[in-house]
Amino acid sequence: NMSFWREDIIKINGYNEAFVGWGGDDSELANRLHNAGIAGKRLKFAAVIYHIFHKEEDKSKATFEQRKDFARIEKEIKKLEEKKAEITAKFDDASLSPEKIMELSKELDNIQTQLEEKEEKWMELADLM
Repeated sequence: NMSFWREDIIKINGYNEAFVGWGGDDSELANRLHNAGIAGKRLKFAAVIYHIFHKEEDKSKATFEQRKDFARIEKEIKKLEEKKAEITAKFDDASLSPEKIMELSKELDNIQTQLEEKEEKWMELADLM
């Protein structure tokens, strides 16, 4: 929230109506007040409040398909991590044969490779969210 005297806002020609969507308008107004040499004033609970309604814009740069992929990959990562924990726990069995250890090691390596691929894709999509 911000407050200003009517004369001060008139000096800087009010809000910039070129802003579309959410954000930036208050900061731009505050910068113009500052540049005009008008000091900030704190009037909390001591003045009338006006609010300019503006529709919020979707801040995500991701497409619908990318958001869908992101959610799917998150679920796949969770399942792979659960499977990895399951296999890792099997190594606690002291009676495992060397063949079984090799089989589990290969399976664990395969899961780790899949996890790395999914996490890389997840990070690429996360940058768009």
